[in-house]
Amino acid sequence: MVRQLLAQGFYSQPLVVHGVDLRIHLEHLLNTPLGLKHAPPRIKIFRRTRRMGTLGTAWWHHNRINLNEMPGYDGFDSIDTLVHELAHLLVPQRCGHDSTWERVYKTLAFEVYNADIEVHRFHSSKKEKRLHHILRTRNEKGLLTLP
Repeated sequence: MVRQLLAQGFYSQPLVVHGVDLRIHLEHLLNTPLGLKHAPPRIKIFRRTRRMGTLGTAWWHHNRINLNEMPGYDGFDSIDTLVHELAHLLVPQRCGHDSTWERVYKTLAFEVYNADIEVHRFHSSKKEKRLHHILRTRNEKGLLTLP
């Protein structure tokens, strides 16, 4: 689906954040049973942001995800943010970070990355159960096979 959109010029600008091409990850996320029910979102990448501390935002009514490339973060944070924001677009806007959103977020992480994660509310969950940490650790051990 994403490849067809690329051919049509839908994602005309590169979606590279911290050296990771997010188009590949988006394709796999949208090819899950959850993602197939949704139109591919527009993605906008900001190299500078006024909202420091915010890695991404989902604009539900515009079907758009804004991602911020900020110093101190890496490609694994960007992947985690893409999954997080896509989960917001896949549930009704009123859900916020409720159990419906959490279920979608965890399902996407498991189906695409085979990662059994905990949702990090107020940074109270264990670091080793967060998606970006799981991906980074697998990469360091040479066990990471990204889509």
